[in-house]
Amino acid sequence: MASLTDLSFLEEPDLQKLLADFSNVRRTFLPIDAYDPLLDEENPHALINNYRDPATGLTLGLSKWFFSGPSFDSKQNALGYEMRKCEVVRYIDSEELYEMRWLCNGQYKKVVRFNLVFLREDQEAFLRRMSEAERMRAQADLMMKYLFLIEKTKVPKFELRDIWKTRISFMIQSYRPSLKDRKFRNPALFLELPPGERYVIPES
Repeated sequence: MASLTDLSFLEEPDLQKLLADFSNVRRTFLPIDAYDPLLDEENPHALINNYRDPATGLTLGLSKWFFSGPSFDSKQNALGYEMRKCEVVRYIDSEELYEMRWLCNGQYKKVVRFNLVFLREDQEAFLRRMSEAERMRAQADLMMKYLFLIEKTKVPKFELRDIWKTRISFMIQSYRPSLKDRKFRNPALFLELPPGERYVIPES
């Protein structure tokens, strides 16, 4: 029996095609940070201190540098960005964002955790963590579309015609069960029988 939390049915080809072809569904932006499996376990301030380079005293990392303008060649970089070095300056609790400074131009920027990889952290573990979050987000996206499809699907309204109602009413009123040739027990004799003999089928 499938678990209530088992969503593997969403990956069935027929349902995938139905969800993809459902034109009324608009893609909803689901922030990947909301599906981070380790988000609640991290202490951002401690991370900055733990990953600080003892030689330079700086906490360095990589973040997405997005290309724009006429100089951007989409054929050379299909992602539209590259990872560039930055200094992680601080964590802003009120905004739940990291403030970082690009080493290439000194400009500051605020980023979410998944747009920041510390140079001294296990980058393979970070990629696995992001992959898991992306998988969960994709599953949530499918579930939202699935529920939206069910909610918006129009079920034809079924009504009984008057002639059908008349026929059903007539059949109910005219029904009389036939009791001919049926044998019934005598209640008084039934109670006088020993318990082991009370449920023996009476002879015709």
